[in-house]
Order: sequence, then structure tokens, then C-alpha cells
Amino acid sequence: MGSMISLENTVATDQPAILFSNADSRGSLEVKTSFSGRDRRNVTVRLTRDGGLTWPVAKVIEPGPSAYTDLVVADDGTIFMLYERSGVDGKGAFLPGKLTLATLNLAWLMAKE
Repeated sequence: MGSMISLENTVATDQPAILFSNADSRGSLEVKTSFSGRDRRNVTVRLTRDGGLTWPVAKVIEPGPSAYTDLVVADDGTIFMLYERSGVDGKGAFLPGKLTLATLNLAWLMAKE
């Protein structure tokens, strides 16, 4: 349900970095589902610069029902993330309704909120 990609060979960063994205449900039992007993929500992208020992940067992209992410980084450093999210009504534990393409960049990802 997640994706991981290295930023080493792009202009996006001056040092090696890895991005990871997934539905960060953290075992939530908030909504029971027939397929796993937990919901899928809170699609998040994380960044590490120490080979995955720590993940100090994390941004929520889709707080609602969502799943299955895929990352790609363009040569100019633009980060694209394709993911599933619930339909407009948001009803049910997870009713896939839309594929969404998010466009991200490191400046936004690393900015303090």
C-alpha cells in the first residue's frame, strides 16, 4: 500500500534522501472493515536523509479514507504521488472513488507548519 523512492539522482536535493508514502492508519480501529479490521486513511509522505534511521519530515496529503500510493520524481525535482481516495461522499470505511495525482516539492515538504 506504500511507495518508496530515492532522491539521490535528481536536482531536488543536495544530499541523498528517501521519500516514503503510505496510508498512515497506525492500526486504527476507528472504522471496522470487512477486509482487515482497520480503516485506510491519512495518506502521508515522509522524508529521511539518514538512510531510513529517522523520518523527521512527514506531511499528510489526504486525511480522509485513502490508500495505495505510488511516487515518482521528475528530473527537475517535482514529486508526483498517485493515490486512491474515497468518493466525494466519504461514506463507508473505504469506498474507492477517485485516483488523485498530487504534485509536491521539497520546499513545501520541508517547510515548518
